[in-house]
Amino acid sequence: MVQEGLSQGDCTLSNIKVDQELTNNSEYKVTLTNNCICSQSNLLLSCATFKGPEPGDEEKVKVANGRSDCLINDGLPVFRDYPITFKYTAAEKIEFNPISSQINCS
Repeated sequence: MVQEGLSQGDCTLSNIKVDQELTNNSEYKVTLTNNCICSQSNLLLSCATFKGPEPGDEEKVKVANGRSDCLINDGLPVFRDYPITFKYTAAEKIEFNPISSQINCS
């Protein structure tokens, strides 16, 4: 059943969930999930110490804005039920927190 009458006010940045798991000694897998029916594009996460993803994940996450933020999915929409995953290597887990997005409801 499709929900009718959704507006941008029905979705917020808090609908973006960031989960991480340690996959080996220094590699982490990040899963970003949009829990709203409306897509969110131009999603930026804070990522001050992030140096870049593992090879093959470059389109999923890119350092932007002078290395303090990360652009997700090349700015393309993140849809509900289609999580974005990427891996990175670091000595310690990096905090990725949503800071802005464009909510797309029709």
